[in-house]
Amino acid sequence: RFEESIAEYAQVISEAEAALRAGAAKPPISLPTARLEYARVLSWARRYDEALVQLNLLLPEGQQPQPNDVNAMVEKARVLAWQRRYNDALSTYDRALVLDPADFDARLGKAQVLYWSGRSGQAGDLLRPLLQEQPDNSDATFMMASIERGRGHNGRALDLLDKIQGRSDAD
Repeated sequence: RFEESIAEYAQVISEAEAALRAGAAKPPISLPTARLEYARVLSWARRYDEALVQLNLLLPEGQQPQPNDVNAMVEKARVLAWQRRYNDALSTYDRALVLDPADFDARLGKAQVLYWSGRSGQAGDLLRPLLQEQPDNSDATFMMASIERGRGHNGRALDLLDKIQGRSDAD
C-alpha cells in the first residue's frame, strides 16, 4: 500500500515543516528520519526521481557529509543503482564507506552494484568477508551463489542456495 504510505509521509513532513516555520524549537517528529523513510517508500514504489529529491534534501550538494548521513547515502546509492546509474551508485557507496568503513549495508550494496555492472570478481572479493561476518545474510549468500554459478561452480552455488531455502528467488 505504497500510495497510502506516501501520502501519510508527505503529510507528516508537511506538518513538521510547518511547525518549524511557526517557530517550534523541535518538530513533533524527526524531520530527517521522516524524510529518509519517505524516500524509502518512494523508491519501493519505483518513484526514483522523487526519492532522490528527498534524499538530496538530506544530503545537500557541496555540504560535507557527516557520519549520521551514512543511512541516507546508502539509500541514495540504492536508488541510483535501481536506476542503473551504477557509477553514481558506486561513488555514493564509496563516500558512505569513507564515513563508516564497517557499514554492512554499504559494503553489500557496493558488491551488488559491482556484480550488476559486470564486475563479478570485485563483487566476490567484497562478499567473502561479508559472508564471514553474517553467514546467514540471504542477500549476500544469493549474490555469492550467482557469482559462483557464473564462474561455472554450480556445486558451490547450489550449496550456498541450500543455506537460504524458502526464499523464492533461491528456490
